[in-house]
Amino acid sequence: MYFLERARFLDGANKSLLLSEQQRRDFNQFLLNGRANLEKAAELSASDPGPFAALTALSIHLKLPRAEMEKWFQRAVDIDPGWLAAYRAKLLYLSPWWYGSDQMMEQFARNSFNLESSDVSTYVVYLDYLKLRSDRLGRGLQKEQFLLAPETYQMMSKGLDRYLVDYPTSSAINIYLDLKERALDDPYVAIASFSDTLNNSPDDVDSRKGRILAYIKNRQFREAEEDLVYLEKLQGKTGFSRFHLGSIVFQAGQDLERAHLLIDDAIGLESSGYRRKNYYYQRAEFYRQLGRQPEAIADYSAAIDQDILYEEAYYGRAQSLHAQGHLEGGLADLVIIKSSIRGRMTTKARSLINAYLKKPVGHVATSGSESVRLPSNQLSLTPEKEIESGLDNGHREFLIRGLRRYYENNIEAARRDFYRVISHEPDNAKAYFMLGEIAAQHDFNQVEACVFYRQAYRLAPDTPDYLIELSRCLYRQRSFSDAIALLSGFINDPELPAIEAVLLGQMYFLRGSCLEESGLIPEAVEDMQKALTHDPELKAAALFIRDHSAETKEETETSLVIAPLSTTSEFSPREAEAAKLIKVGRQQLLEGDITGAKVSFLRVIRLNPEASSAYHQLGRLYFEHEQNYEKARIYYSQAIDKDDGVAHYYFDRAAIHFFFKR
Repeated sequence: MYFLERARFLDGANKSLLLSEQQRRDFNQFLLNGRANLEKAAELSASDPGPFAALTALSIHLKLPRAEMEKWFQRAVDIDPGWLAAYRAKLLYLSPWWYGSDQMMEQFARNSFNLESSDVSTYVVYLDYLKLRSDRLGRGLQKEQFLLAPETYQMMSKGLDRYLVDYPTSSAINIYLDLKERALDDPYVAIASFSDTLNNSPDDVDSRKGRILAYIKNRQFREAEEDLVYLEKLQGKTGFSRFHLGSIVFQAGQDLERAHLLIDDAIGLESSGYRRKNYYYQRAEFYRQLGRQPEAIADYSAAIDQDILYEEAYYGRAQSLHAQGHLEGGLADLVIIKSSIRGRMTTKARSLINAYLKKPVGHVATSGSESVRLPSNQLSLTPEKEIESGLDNGHREFLIRGLRRYYENNIEAARRDFYRVISHEPDNAKAYFMLGEIAAQHDFNQVEACVFYRQAYRLAPDTPDYLIELSRCLYRQRSFSDAIALLSGFINDPELPAIEAVLLGQMYFLRGSCLEESGLIPEAVEDMQKALTHDPELKAAALFIRDHSAETKEETETSLVIAPLSTTSEFSPREAEAAKLIKVGRQQLLEGDITGAKVSFLRVIRLNPEASSAYHQLGRLYFEHEQNYEKARIYYSQAIDKDDGVAHYYFDRAAIHFFFKR
């Protein structure tokens, strides 16, 4: 889907009146260059569906005939029958706003839904079709009639049920669930449509469920309850039936204990993690609206335990905590939302923070079942102290478990644990730092990594590790002046805390690298010399000095001790050293040491100018980590010049052509 999304963007740029004729020619040339690279990648790696799926997407924007598109699509799905990007690309090609019609698109979507494959993801194409078609129909009766057609609604319901089980944490869930909301826009129309189907087929489960939802939306609770009773006769007790019976009792406000138990039944019966968290959340909302904040807080917390990034639950819990007088707890939850990866509710959280800070809160409950114990927000000076001092409410174990999971490479589980620590200990610098590590080294999201590193350093300014990683992150973002200012503030501090010489060497090395990028070579050399003084093993600094010093090579070699190249290998000593450095550079790239990796790969090229993998790795570094697309293109092209038989060199270079600058 990467190439499809980029091609969409480029096509929008091409249609823009803001483009000059030269830019339009550039746009078309980019498409042709991208196609050439993808075709070469497909030729060299006939077992990889990726290039063929990308070519299927490009067939839209290159205005290729259907036979060409079908050729690429068929090659992709022959290799992998469940390659979703190819199906989505063909769906768009067959749409009426490209080269097809509603009928062609629908037929293809239905075939994809029923495809027998080990990868069940192709049913998502039918949900894509429903969204595209309903978007085109807009609001009104025509759209509702389309979604409420018995077979369409039945397939949509089955697709959504599968999606909630297969992708419970997907960011696209709400987009697809909105399809049902669209179908129920006018509950009277929905009730009439479902009733017509049920008159002919009273045991149609999907229509029965649809009518129940329409009745509840229309506040026809008695009719909804009758349908729920009938549904349980057909299916027995299910999560759906128990939850909606419980919600009806809640809204009637008659027997809250029974309502609570009904939703407990629903949670126990439900197989979908998404629905379980939603049942907790909805019950919490009912309690909050009834003013029963302790019960609401308990259910919001249970929902968060199901999904540690559940922003709506944090937002609701913040309101309940504030209503009980716990301002700090409410603000802590809102800070979580502001720092969230998803960021859907950042604006609402910021507004509520401002509102809470401007008005007084209620009396804090201090005893009995109504009270909620909140963690203390003590500032920790070092990561070790953070762990040793322990976290309130037993959350020390989550920090330790998160660290263990991180080093076992169980990244998503570790991420959830660190977010849980922050939800109870918003001043825990170590948790923020580890979230920065995940963002930088696993998500490759330098902007988000900087946010977490900066927060960690703000909370624990005497921790050099936090400063070093923040500075590295700023370097990758090319924010050299910011990095220099931070490092200088620490290094020049007259009350500089006692730290290891190796760490101080890293700081000088980073500042020297930033000074070099800023064009201040003499100052950079001076910092590199200081770095080498503090850490004699820092070969990257020694190489920098040797390459930039005005002294003769002989004088440099007498003042710096650099390990000689090995001559014991049967290969050329330079080639042997280059082979070692390639491995070192790749490891540095994996560990997030971008500067070190760059130095290693450049050193490989000096030792062995024919090493194509070094050029390719530098291309990846500039593309993925520094977003310097021109340099990435140059290095990818040099890699292909050195070895034109490697498929992924062409595939990676193809990506460069889809970054079109106005």
